[in-house]
Amino acid sequence: MNIKINQIKIFVMYAIFGMAVIFAVAILMQWIFQEMAQPIPMSLLMGALVGVAFKLFSDAVAKEQAKMKEVEKESKIETGNNSDLAPPE
Repeated sequence: MNIKINQIKIFVMYAIFGMAVIFAVAILMQWIFQEMAQPIPMSLLMGALVGVAFKLFSDAVAKEQAKMKEVEKESKIETGNNSDLAPPE
């Protein structure tokens, strides 16, 4: 249960970060192109989605890297090439 609460807090943090970044870009675009920029509420929604998507993507990449390390470690053990697991001489 505690892990779920921490994950929700992290997702909210990334969503707020994404909102802030996209909000700043929207304000800048409204300042530069007076009429061409998107309305602010839409940019906040997009920012939240971008922040959460970034978090999901970074989690997926971290899981894949951990899997690859585990597979690499197992293959070294199977082939007998486990020099990184042996104690230094």
